[in-house]
Amino acid sequence: ICDYDRRSGLYSHRWQFRPYPFDGSAIAVYKFRRNSARSIYDDDRRHAKHHQKSEMKNTIFRVLMTGGGSGGHVYPLLAVAEELQKLGASKEAELEIVYFGPKDDFSSLLEKSGIKRHTVTGARLRSYSTIENILDIPKFFIGLVEAFWHLFWFMPEALFSKGGTGAFPVVFAAWFYRIPVLIHESDAIPGATNILSAGFATRIAIAFEGTEKYFDPQKTAAVGN
Repeated sequence: ICDYDRRSGLYSHRWQFRPYPFDGSAIAVYKFRRNSARSIYDDDRRHAKHHQKSEMKNTIFRVLMTGGGSGGHVYPLLAVAEELQKLGASKEAELEIVYFGPKDDFSSLLEKSGIKRHTVTGARLRSYSTIENILDIPKFFIGLVEAFWHLFWFMPEALFSKGGTGAFPVVFAAWFYRIPVLIHESDAIPGATNILSAGFATRIAIAFEGTEKYFDPQKTAAVGN
């Protein structure tokens, strides 16, 4: 807008924003730009969501489980595997669950559920003195070599351990390979395997309040059975 000052004889200019002129053309331009920006933004969001879903479909999530020696160790593994499979199906993600542990009657239950198994020789860790502890030393080192070998070829995203026979070599090998380790203790007083494994675990889940005194409280949480 141009103003004329009669005293000085000079013209001065000042700007005035007029978004809506009388002909209405700016209104149409404004709405067009706004709707175009919204359309581009919505298209980008849909594309990002579709791309994320496509990546989920093309990615194989590998989960390793270990623990054995009794039904108290294997049946919880079956329950966790079932929930993971449901979660993978809901996210349309391909999930591969593998079990490392001793070959016994309980591990065969995992195979019947479609979970692949690789044998890791079990050496029982006892909290009391017995000659069997000495006899199991060679088994421990055999299991350790087997765990390192099988993990080198599998390389999961995470390891879930229930403790028991053959679990510690797998936990130690996973820690060495920088694989996140989650252990779960179902009893009020933890077993020797989980106590030893706790030092190499990323997170520790317990079933009873008060059990955390046996573990590092910074990485322990009560989640139940």
